[in-house]
This record gives sequence, C-alpha cells and structure tokens, in this order.
Amino acid sequence: MLCFADWGHRYTASVSGFTLVARTDLACDVSFPEKTLGEGVGFLNECVGAGVRIYSASRFGYVQRRGATFGHTWDISTMELLMTSTIGHWGPPHEMEMPTS
Repeated sequence: MLCFADWGHRYTASVSGFTLVARTDLACDVSFPEKTLGEGVGFLNECVGAGVRIYSASRFGYVQRRGATFGHTWDISTMELLMTSTIGHWGPPHEMEMPTS
C-alpha cells in the first residue's frame, strides 16, 4: 500500500514514521517532547515553529508496519488507509522496495 505517493523528494510540513537526519545545532536547539507516543510529531512541529523546512526523501527502502489495532500515534482506520492509498501488491516487500544488499 502506497500512501502519499506525491510526497517524496520535496519540502513538506511533516513526514510519517521517519528516520531523521539533522544538523547538530538544530538537534541541540529543538528538543523532543517528554512523552513516549508522538514525540516525533512533536519534534517536527517544534522544527516548523522554529522556521525549519522538512524535506521528504525517497519512499524506497522504508516499510511502515501496522501490526496491532491499538497504540498507534497515527489514528487512522483501515478503510481510510485503503481509500487514500494505492495497493501495489500483497505480501512482503519486493527487492526493489527494500533491498537486502
């Protein structure tokens, strides 16, 4: 399932389930909130508030897995996911999507 297909390789207001790369001075100036859920979103909100631009890179090499039906910070129903996404295939990721070498 591909969500937000047009959000790659551009500046955006937020990214989902991210791996973060930032300058050291930014990481020192903007801190993560003291909580166990949603700290990434809180950090991004602080960055945007400080005038930082967020860049969304390639969607390849990244898989987001939703195993449980509770405890997610992104509260979205299965139906909404299906309505706003493109189904590429079923099953584990292909080699092109998540290379092993």
